Amino acid sequence: MNLKLSQALEKVRNSEKSRSSLVTDLFNDRNLRALVSNMIVNNKGFSEDVDLIYNEMIIQFIKTLISKNELQQDGPVDPYLLSIAKYLWFAELKKRHKYSDLSQEHETSIPDVSPTLEKLFVTKENYGLLHTILDRLRSRCKEVLLYWANGFSMEDIAIKLSYQSEGMARKKKSQCFKELLTFLSDNPQIKSQLAYD
Repeated sequence: MNLKLSQALEKVRNSEKSRSSLVTDLFNDRNLRALVSNMIVNNKGFSEDVDLIYNEMIIQFIKTLISKNELQQDGPVDPYLLSIAKYLWFAELKKRHKYSDLSQEHETSIPDVSPTLEKLFVTKENYGLLHTILDRLRSRCKEVLLYWANGFSMEDIAIKLSYQSEGMARKKKSQCFKELLTFLSDNPQIKSQLAYD
């Protein structure tokens, strides 16, 4: 995508409509998706991991821009997004115990980005459908994913749902999100109803 960070920041800050338009453009960017896919597959990942990381990358990017008063650097959006995807993927590999020798470079390459701030669906049109889908998942998944979709941190979710630690809340969220992805994969007619703009 031929876009600079400063332009993306302007779109995010301008209006909800321009923010949604940016999210849609990012989501449909085939070149960027291919870069993320290659990075994941070349680093012990599988094609089914791509959607999870790609979606989290976009959400994290938007959340980061929302939280910024100003940018300390400017430049093309794509390399910055890819660095977020790398951060998220190597963090996921570390959680899976498949990458025990995670380098300091990967741990610190994304300043001011917290992987715990995530949101599932980016448009209000999806909220009703989200409730319907979550009703079909295991108990507690609906609560965890709704808090997560509304931007609560893992620490907040752990407190609200009485988990012993942030790590336990994160593990539960990951399990529930995978269950949700499986449900959507098994029910393409429902997945096709999700709005992205």
